[in-house]
Amino acid sequence: MKVMKKFEDLQTADELKKYLDSVLSRKQPQNYYHYTKLTNLLKIYETGKFKCSQIKNMNDRLESELTGNCSDYFTCLMGSSIESFGMWAMYGGIGAHLNNDDNNSAADIYVKIKIPVDSIKSLVMQSNGNIALRQIAYTNLNAQLRHDLPQSTVFCGTVKNNNKIDCLDPALKGYVKDNAWSYEKEVRLVSKEEFVDISSILNTFRIIPSPAYSIQKTKMVFRELKKQSKLLQQPVFEENEYYNLIM
Repeated sequence: MKVMKKFEDLQTADELKKYLDSVLSRKQPQNYYHYTKLTNLLKIYETGKFKCSQIKNMNDRLESELTGNCSDYFTCLMGSSIESFGMWAMYGGIGAHLNNDDNNSAADIYVKIKIPVDSIKSLVMQSNGNIALRQIAYTNLNAQLRHDLPQSTVFCGTVKNNNKIDCLDPALKGYVKDNAWSYEKEVRLVSKEEFVDISSILNTFRIIPSPAYSIQKTKMVFRELKKQSKLLQQPVFEENEYYNLIM
């Protein structure tokens, strides 16, 4: 059996691609996380599906510039169990909304879905090849696209590769982002369809509010939202341990 090279030993774009596609064969945290609005969470529990996006509709314009037309659809997950205030700030959980705990607007309430990695493994295995999981690597993509700097170190988690892999290679469409996004520690569910059926693992999800909102407030607003809805599963909420610990 051929042994996969270590990340720091990879030499080519093809080797990097294969490494990032083999994320589930390596040690992972217990959970992945998906950040979303409470209103979107309701849709997930109504339909049992994740709505995926194509790269052109995602947050990194540089990645779209690199990939051009990419037919894959993605659901973005955070591949780290460490609380990230950068993620909350980017996706609406803190910052401008810090003082909204008494606000009845559901639009401002964000949550993260805690998903066991074992559930993701099960989902991928049951999909008969229709769903895959992919890790994202990071490099100085912006500088390379603008020809300001040559190829640089490529990072995957805390590990770096200094072998000057060509990250502008078309084979790496949807695999590489600029270092500015490295705090996301991103892994992606990859699908050929816009919607991914996650109903078989929905009961393993745990919902954690933004640090800006109490679990009581989040549950109250969700109850209001779901009055006219029929849910496949009732969500289980967990308190965010950083609630009331931020300025």
